[in-house]
Parts: sequence; C-alpha cells; structure tokens
Amino acid sequence: MTSAVSMQDARAISRLKAGDGAALTDLWTRWKTPIWSLCRGMASDVEHARELLRDIYVHLPPAARGWSLDAPVCCQVSALVWSRLQRRLELRAPDGIDVHIPDHAAAPSRTVIAGKLAAIDPELRVIYLLDVFFRCPAATLARISGWGEADIRTARAAAAWQLVTVGTP
Repeated sequence: MTSAVSMQDARAISRLKAGDGAALTDLWTRWKTPIWSLCRGMASDVEHARELLRDIYVHLPPAARGWSLDAPVCCQVSALVWSRLQRRLELRAPDGIDVHIPDHAAAPSRTVIAGKLAAIDPELRVIYLLDVFFRCPAATLARISGWGEADIRTARAAAAWQLVTVGTP
C-alpha cells in the first residue's frame, strides 16, 4: 500500500482501532455507496448484491480494528472488499488475459453498460470496479489480490475495452 496517509485518514483509523462506534458509522456512511456499487456490479441480481454488502458490513468492524496507520482508508477498505468478494465469489487468479482493442468504440447507454459489465469475467470485473470506485493504484490492487501489477493493468484495460466495444469483438 502507499505511504501517503492524510491526517484525516490517520485520525479515522486511530478512532476505529480504539473501537469508536461513531468512527465506524462515519466510515460506513462514507464508503457504503461505492461498496454497494461494486457489489451490484459483481452480483447476478440485487438480492445477491445485498448479501455481498451484508457480508462486508459484518466483517468491517473487526477488520477496521486491525488497520494500519501506514495506509489510506480507501486502500484498506479496498482490501476488505477484495477479501470478502474473493471468498464469496470464489475468484481465481487470471490464467492469461486477452485484451481486444476494437476497431470501433462508443459511449454505451447505461443499460448496455450493465449488460456488458455482467458479461466480463468476474475476476477482471472486480479489478476494474475496485479501480473505478476506489481509485486504487495497480501496486495496491496487486498486493491485495496477489496478482502481478502487469496482470492488474491488463485486467483493467481488458474490462474497459469490453465496455466500449461496438459490435462483436
């Protein structure tokens, strides 16, 4: 993880480690929307997304008490989300990632994006969504996932190209 930790994050982590309930509420309020978006992007339906969200919520308090003062909150939330999704969805390491750069690309509608996102392999989709919603550097995602940085960059590219490809790849 990166060593650039803001004073705000350091204070929040210190409060979380001390078991401050208000700090946990603040953390959940700040991160529940991106976590929900990621769960929704990974789940087959809304109920499955709710189950994933509940699982992350249940594991947040004990995880937060063990967080380091040397890493930003966003990276530590990302690590928790990755850990829980990997367990619940049985995500595997990539075995080669194909990147198809289309001849034609376009900005698809919301409905088209949802369909294309659902069609992306879950292992690539979770990396792409962590990048979108948590803005994790490739090095952080590599450490969290156990993948190589090159695989992380390739996964992000593959998913992004799949979303904007027009026609059949």
